[in-house]
Amino acid sequence: MDCVKQLLIFNLFLLYLALCQDMPVGTVNLRHHHISRRSVLDIAFVLWCYRSRYQFSIYSVNGYGCYCGKGGDGVPLDDFDNCCFNHDCCYEEALQASCAKGTNVYFKPNYSLCKMGRAECPDGSDPCSSDLCLCDKQFGECLTIATYREEYSNYQQKFCTEPKRKCPQEEKIDMEGDTRR
Repeated sequence: MDCVKQLLIFNLFLLYLALCQDMPVGTVNLRHHHISRRSVLDIAFVLWCYRSRYQFSIYSVNGYGCYCGKGGDGVPLDDFDNCCFNHDCCYEEALQASCAKGTNVYFKPNYSLCKMGRAECPDGSDPCSSDLCLCDKQFGECLTIATYREEYSNYQQKFCTEPKRKCPQEEKIDMEGDTRR
């Protein structure tokens, strides 16, 4: 399939996610991990950027395990699901650490760039946008090393019954090293 057809299919996928899913727009509820149209587009852009390094279809991320996509309960099922859990935690950390009170992180533009199959976060004066961009970049990179298991695709949330795992408090965004601790 040529690049134009892939891009068209990808855009239709984004449109489906943004308009057809039960995702409240303008709602930030990190406790229940509601996602808005803006965050879907940001995350999808990063997935598109890393697509050549993935061993799975980027269309299969939504609905994987207990944390990829809408919702998030229990304990992540594997490393792939843990990437999604850590992305949720990263957004929560950014909201608390560098975003102004009342900021809707899911509508805050983060302006990530895609260069040679890697997402980049340009230096900016807005720490909140920079942190959100790093969250998305780290998510994309995490999925490049995680193993995708078909049995967790379209996983039913009702099976995520263990107590919800808490975000690690010791993890902080390291803006200079561009890594998580």
